[in-house]
Amino acid sequence: KPEINDDATYDNGKKVVPAFLLDPVSVDRTNYRKVLVDSGYIDAGELR
Repeated sequence: KPEINDDATYDNGKKVVPAFLLDPVSVDRTNYRKVLVDSGYIDAGELR
């Protein structure tokens, strides 16, 4: 079962929907390597 870090944010009118909220991160040419590659999210070869 996934961890729930916020169970009150998404009330769809019928019930409160459990959610796992993430902090948004902007990715651009100055930080893509640190954010995507160094974190292991994507392999550098996939960007070519």
